[in-house]
Amino acid sequence: MRKFTILMALVALTTYAMAQVEMGYAYESGKSQTKKADISSTKSTPAWQVTFEETPAVWTFGNITGTKSWAVSDTTPTNGFSSSSYGGPVPPLWIYMGWKYVHDYSESGGNFAWIDGISDLLGLLPAEVCDSYIQFDGIDLSGVANPKLTFYQDYKALNAAYSYIDFSVDGGTTWTTVEINEEVEGNAYGADLFEFVATPYIANQANVSIRFRWQTTENVISGYGYGWQIDDITISDNPDYDLKFTDGRMNFYQYEDYTVAGSEDYYHISSHYGNIPQIQYDSEFALSWFNVTLKNLGNITITPDVKVQVFDPNMNEIFTNTVAGVPMATSDKDTVDLVETDFALGASPALGKYTVAYTVMVPGQEDANPANNSDTTYFIITESYFGRDIDRTSAYTSPSSWLDGGIDGEMIGVDYLFLFEDEITSMDVFINENSTVGTSIIGHVMQYDAGADDYVDIATSSLMEITEESLGHWMNIEFTDQVNVLFEEGESAKNIRAAIEFYYGTEDNDIWIGYDPTVPVSFWGTKWKLLSGSNANTWVSITNWSAGGLNIHLNLNGFVFENGTAVNSNVMSNVNIYPNPTSSALNIENVEGSEIQIINMMGQVVENIERANMVNTVDMSKYANGTYFVKVINGNEVSTHKVNLMK
Repeated sequence: MRKFTILMALVALTTYAMAQVEMGYAYESGKSQTKKADISSTKSTPAWQVTFEETPAVWTFGNITGTKSWAVSDTTPTNGFSSSSYGGPVPPLWIYMGWKYVHDYSESGGNFAWIDGISDLLGLLPAEVCDSYIQFDGIDLSGVANPKLTFYQDYKALNAAYSYIDFSVDGGTTWTTVEINEEVEGNAYGADLFEFVATPYIANQANVSIRFRWQTTENVISGYGYGWQIDDITISDNPDYDLKFTDGRMNFYQYEDYTVAGSEDYYHISSHYGNIPQIQYDSEFALSWFNVTLKNLGNITITPDVKVQVFDPNMNEIFTNTVAGVPMATSDKDTVDLVETDFALGASPALGKYTVAYTVMVPGQEDANPANNSDTTYFIITESYFGRDIDRTSAYTSPSSWLDGGIDGEMIGVDYLFLFEDEITSMDVFINENSTVGTSIIGHVMQYDAGADDYVDIATSSLMEITEESLGHWMNIEFTDQVNVLFEEGESAKNIRAAIEFYYGTEDNDIWIGYDPTVPVSFWGTKWKLLSGSNANTWVSITNWSAGGLNIHLNLNGFVFENGTAVNSNVMSNVNIYPNPTSSALNIENVEGSEIQIINMMGQVVENIERANMVNTVDMSKYANGTYFVKVINGNEVSTHKVNLMK
C-alpha cells in the first residue's frame, strides 16, 4: 500500500525529533480549559446509590498518610477570598483554578464529595504528602452478578497526585486497589462520567466496602494537584452489550500502526486536526489514516465494527470505511486501524470545515447505551495558513506553566509539515487577556540544520511589546527577512517550526499564549525550550502536555513553484535567468530599473542590486552550493525564481 512508501519518505522528519521529557506544572492563575461533557450512561435500576444527600451520612473519612481530609458539602471553600479587582465576589477556587463546574456536572446536584488540592497550589496551606479517602461500608450486592460502578467526577491531573478505588469484601480487613484516571495527562481533565465494570472484585458479595482515595507521593513545592470531586455513585447490574467509543485519531501524511505496543497513543507531528492550507493536498503524499479506540463495557465477548465517515463543508459524504475489530472480552480496550483505504481529498479541495464521524457497534445487537457509540470532530481547509486550532482559543499556556519555566529568552514552538514550497509572509499568535502589558515577544521561523543537529532560525521578528490592545486578540508578527520554504534535491517534505520567544521583564509578569483544548494534538507537534532545569537550552517534547492546538499560525503567500518560477505571483514575463543550474556566473536579463535580491535557503539576502541594468551578471562562485532565490522587484510587481548553484 502507498502508506509504506510515504512512511519511508518522511522518516527523516521523525529521526531528529528532540528529547521526550515529563515535567512538573507550576501554579497557573486563572488557567481555563474546557471540554465537552461525557455524561451518558446505561440507565438501569441501581443496586446501590449515593447522592450525598443521605442522612445520616453513609460515608466515613480516613487517612493512611497525612492530615488532609475529604469533605461533603454543596460548595467548595473560597479560602478567604471575598472580593476581586473586577468589583464582584470571587467565584469558588475550583473555578478560579480552572475547574469546569461549580458542581453542575452530576444529575442530582446539591451535595458532593471533594478533597482540596487548590490550597496547596496557592500556598495557603503547606503542601503535604497525603493518602486520604472517603469510604462506604455494608453494601449488599448479593445477586448482582455483573456489578458496574459509575460516578460523576470533576478531576484534573497535576504533578504527583493520583486517584484510586479500593474494594473490600471482608468489612475492610483487606483491600484490592485499582488506579483510575491514570491515562489523564497533566493539566487535563478526566472523564466526566467514570464507568468501571467491577465484576472481578465485588460480584455477588453481601458485605462490600468501597473507598475513593486521593494520594500524593512526593514533595512538590508548588503543590500536588487540583483535588477531586465526585457525586452520584451508582452500582447496577451491567448489561450484556455496552460498547463505548473512547478516542478517534486522524493522522495526516504518515501512517502509524496503532496495534503495535507503544504506539497506542501516538500522533505524528502533523498531528490530528487543525487548519491546513489547500495547496497541501496537491501533493501525492497528502493522505490520511484513521484509528479508533473503544472499550467493551458489556458482559459478553464481542467482535465490534468500527466505521468512519468524512463529510465536506456542505455535509456531503466523501469517504466511508468500516472495519471489523478483534474479539473483546469484558473491560477490554482495543485500537482499530481503519487503513484498508487511504483517505485522499485530492488537489484543490473545497475550502471550509470538514466533519469526521466515528461510530462503533456490535453487529446484530442492540447496544444498551448508544449515546456513547459515536463521536464527531473536524478539520479545516484554509486558503493560505497553517493552524493547530479549530475553535480558535479558550485556554492558555506558556513556558512558565512549568516549574522550570518563567525565564526571559525561553521559547515555545509548533511544528508544521510542508508538502509544498512557498513563502511565509507572517505569523499570528493569540495573546491571552491575562498577559502583562509591557512584556514582549519575538517571533521565529526555524528549520532543522543537520550540521548543527538543531533547529536554526530562517527568520526572526523584532522585539514586539504586548500592549492593552494586544490582550485578548491575535497579534500579527512580520519578519525582517523573506521566509522561503524550499526543498533540497530529493526532498518532498520539510518540517518548519513556528516559535515564540518570551521576555517577561520581572518574575511577577506573565505572557500567556492561547490554545484550543478541543483539538487533540501530539506532544511531538509542540516543542519547548526552557533555560533552567535538567533539559535547559534544549528543544524538548513534553510528554504530559498535549492539551490542545496552540494559537500560533503561519500565513503563506500562496504561490507554487513550477520550473523554478513562482507562477502565482505577479510574474514579469520577459525576465530571463540563465544558466540554471550555474557553476559561477548567473545572467539576469530584461530587468532594467528593477531591484534584484539573491536570497539563500535561510532567507538571507546575500546580494542586492538596487537599480539593475537590462543585462546583469552575478558571480555566484563565492557562495556555497545549494538552492537560491532570485527576487526581481519592479514597483508593485514581484517575480521570484529558484536557481541552483553547483560548482
